Amino acid sequence: MASSEFIKPRNPLIPGYTKLPPLDQVEGRFIVPPILVFQIDSPDAQDSIVQDLQDGLANTIEEMPFIAADVIPDNKDRGTVQLEIGEDAGVWFHVQEILELDFDDLERRKFAPAAFSVLQLMPEPRQHDWNRSPVLTIQATFITGGLLLVRVNNNDF
Repeated sequence: MASSEFIKPRNPLIPGYTKLPPLDQVEGRFIVPPILVFQIDSPDAQDSIVQDLQDGLANTIEEMPFIAADVIPDNKDRGTVQLEIGEDAGVWFHVQEILELDFDDLERRKFAPAAFSVLQLMPEPRQHDWNRSPVLTIQATFITGGLLLVRVNNNDF
């Protein structure tokens, strides 16, 4: 089971640009995203969990439209960027299964970072591209007995 869906708010966003203050314009770096770990008792709940996450994301976009923007260059000479909300703004939401990972095993290991293959859990793009990058991308990974939820903030550059 692997899928990707572009989640948009129920009401279209107003297209436009947002200048970023200097403190939000830091040199590029690779940041390991937080991994939210949830125990799931029933594998039959996957479809309803995905639907609830997608609905919640659509509602969040309406409340915080900047998460549906793209980071684009502002002034290439100064290396500054800005946010652009386009006509069809939204957030990519990816779903995958990695059944080799087991919630109970991760719990026994106290959810040690070494127990996770972070790159396998991170959605693309994994870091900022100076031409255009989404502000936010989400990936839900179903494992045996659980769910790993990862978000990549591409405004962390």
